[in-house]
Amino acid sequence: MHNNQESDTSNQLESRDCLIAGFRYKNVSYSIKYNSYYSVDMVRLKIKVLPKEEQSLFNLFDTQMLTDEVQHYTSNRTGSYRDLWTYAWEDESFSVGWGLIQKNHKTASEGFLEGNPNKIASHMSDFMARCQSFGTRFRLMRWDLAIDFPIARKNLRMLKDRRTYVFDSRGTEYLGQRNSAGRVKLYDKAKEQGHPELDLSRVELTCDGDWTVERVLEKLPFVFNQKSKLEGLSGTSGLVVELLSLLTAPENASYEKFIEQLDLRTARKIRLALSRSVSCLNYDKECIASTLEHARDWEFRTN
Repeated sequence: MHNNQESDTSNQLESRDCLIAGFRYKNVSYSIKYNSYYSVDMVRLKIKVLPKEEQSLFNLFDTQMLTDEVQHYTSNRTGSYRDLWTYAWEDESFSVGWGLIQKNHKTASEGFLEGNPNKIASHMSDFMARCQSFGTRFRLMRWDLAIDFPIARKNLRMLKDRRTYVFDSRGTEYLGQRNSAGRVKLYDKAKEQGHPELDLSRVELTCDGDWTVERVLEKLPFVFNQKSKLEGLSGTSGLVVELLSLLTAPENASYEKFIEQLDLRTARKIRLALSRSVSCLNYDKECIASTLEHARDWEFRTN
C-alpha cells in the first residue's frame, strides 16, 4: 500500500472558488478520482526594491492604507526583520517585514509579505500594486499546500519519518520544524471551522518557493485511513497488524516486505484484513501542479 501520485487531467475539475466546512476558498482544485480538495493556504513573498526607492517604500509600509488597524514592531535580533507591520481588516490580516538583520549586524534591503489568499487576497493585491509603483519585485519564498479529505480525523494516522514528530493535545499530528519547508500538519479542519459534526481532515505542507511538483510529492506524508475495525484477526495475526501500524521508518511505508516473511496462511489472512479496512491517502499530481501555479501567480499579482 502506498501513495498513488498519478492522476489523469480528466479526473481534475477546473480550479474554482469553493465552500468547504462553511468557509470559502479561492482557486480550489478538486480531484474527482480521490475526492479531495487542493488549495493555497499561505504565501510568503520576498520583497526587493532598488536602493533609491527604499525610503519611499518604507514610508508606504508605515501608512495605514485604509486598514481597520495597523501595528508596527521593531527588532534587533539577528535573522529577524528590523521592522514588522501587521495590517488588519476585521478578523483577518497580513504581515510585512523589512530590513533583514544579518550576522554582521548590517540590515539587508529586502523584506517579505505573508498572508492567506483565501482570507485577504484583494487587500494583498492592492498592497502589491502600490508597492510596484516603486519598482518593487516579488518572489515566492514559501507557501502552504492544503489538501482536504472528507474523512473523519479519528480514522487517520500519519506515518512517522525522519522529521521531528509531535502529537499535541488537540489531536493534531506534526512532522518537521515549525516555520520551515517540509513542515506537515494533519488535523481536523471541520472542528477548526466550528463544524465538529462534519468529517473533514486536512493535510497541510509548507513548501519552499522553488520546489517542483515532484519535490512536493516527496515531502507529503503517508497517511493511513482505517475505514473499519480489523475483523477476524486475533492472537499472533492481530499482534502483527498492531506492530505494523507502529512502524516509523519511511522505507517501511509498505507493509508487504514484512508480510511476505510470514507463513502463507497468516500472510493471506492479514493481506485480506488490511485490504478491507486500511488504505493510504492518495495525492493527485495534477491538482498539486495546478495549486503550485496558483501560488506562483502571486509573484505577479496586482489589482
